[in-house]
Amino acid sequence: MSIVEAVKTAGIIGAGGAGFPTHVKLSSKAEWVIANCAECEPLLKVDQQTSRLQAVKLVRGLIIAAEAVGAVKFGIAIKEKHKETISALERAIYGTSAEIYKLQDYYPAGDEFSIVYEVTGRIIPEGGRPTDCGCLVQNVITLIQIAEAVDEEKPVLSRPITISGAVRNPITVVTPIGTPLEFCIESAGGAEVSDFVVIDGGPMMGKFVDLKKASVTKRTSGFLVFPREHRYVQRRMMKPDEHQKIARSACDQCNLCSDYCPRNLLGHRCWPSRVMRSGLTANPKPDDILNAFLCSECGLCSLWACPIPLPVREMMVQTRLALRKHEVKNPFRNQEVEPNKFIANRKVPVHVLMDKIGITDLDSPAPFSGEPLFPGRLRIQLNAHAGSPALPKKSVGNSVARGEVIAEPSEGALGAKYHSPIDGKVLNISDNILEIGVS
Repeated sequence: MSIVEAVKTAGIIGAGGAGFPTHVKLSSKAEWVIANCAECEPLLKVDQQTSRLQAVKLVRGLIIAAEAVGAVKFGIAIKEKHKETISALERAIYGTSAEIYKLQDYYPAGDEFSIVYEVTGRIIPEGGRPTDCGCLVQNVITLIQIAEAVDEEKPVLSRPITISGAVRNPITVVTPIGTPLEFCIESAGGAEVSDFVVIDGGPMMGKFVDLKKASVTKRTSGFLVFPREHRYVQRRMMKPDEHQKIARSACDQCNLCSDYCPRNLLGHRCWPSRVMRSGLTANPKPDDILNAFLCSECGLCSLWACPIPLPVREMMVQTRLALRKHEVKNPFRNQEVEPNKFIANRKVPVHVLMDKIGITDLDSPAPFSGEPLFPGRLRIQLNAHAGSPALPKKSVGNSVARGEVIAEPSEGALGAKYHSPIDGKVLNISDNILEIGVS
């Protein structure tokens, strides 16, 4: 079985981002493969801890990925502060052609556009992908899964996550795909407050999730618990009409949002300040709103740069949604650019960012637990990846075996297979969620 076919059979998707099916990425060609261990989101500890504990398997996955795409250069990008993990990786790469690329502790160091520039000096063009400049970026968890798929024929049944924030016992732990959010919080000692919200992912780009319905997906890097009254939560939970009202009444066009925009610093024509300006007039200029297509939604404009602060990112997102609703297509395609001369001086240190948004007191080492979680019931989300939802191959009442395929995309559709993490029985199927109980 080829590498691409083994990865497709295992149901591997990007474990640290949008969940793009990995077999598709490995079907391309690239000169350079970069393992992304930057983990730039505050509070998350899963990538660097897993990389330390499974360094050999990570390097094996990196070598396999390089072979698949024909790369001649490959290595691991990691923040220089993670000394123990770097030592483990240096031992693991000994005798191979892999390298270690040490990064500064800034946000968003793990964004693939930033990481490609930091490692190679190349810039992904506007509207482009890493492969447009000869690079392939893969999350370290994804690479470990690639090694397991090729060497052990092992499908994706579980993944490590960080459970942190306002919990009594922050941990990083391996948990089956589909583990309910409530079970995860209980496993971390429970929430420290009675009224709380949870983010799937990091505080900058993660999404608030339903406490009763959410579960671990293949791309869940962590669950972060926040008191509902926290000022950071109050800001991020504002409604769209509130965003527009505030933006129109308070923006003074200082341009700091554009000055610190990571895409703008790479030379892309992403100007959040112009999108904000468009909200001040009934007839905005096309150039003022079309650049919303280039936004990465990193959140620095809203949570760091704006001195008021205003919902800049939210306005970028709403503008892009409005453009798509009117069937306006992204006009930015593969335009070569030059980096801003201030790019090296406008990196935002993570610890300063955490102080600015008020989450420093929620930071914790979240040490790795040696005992994987084992809930009695799983809620597997069949649409937690880029592309079409996977279609169930089982019906309610059917028995399933651990590792058995329970859902897969329709013929020719972009998507990923899903396998049962446990021996059990299908309890329910609805709204792209397949529930399995231990038999």
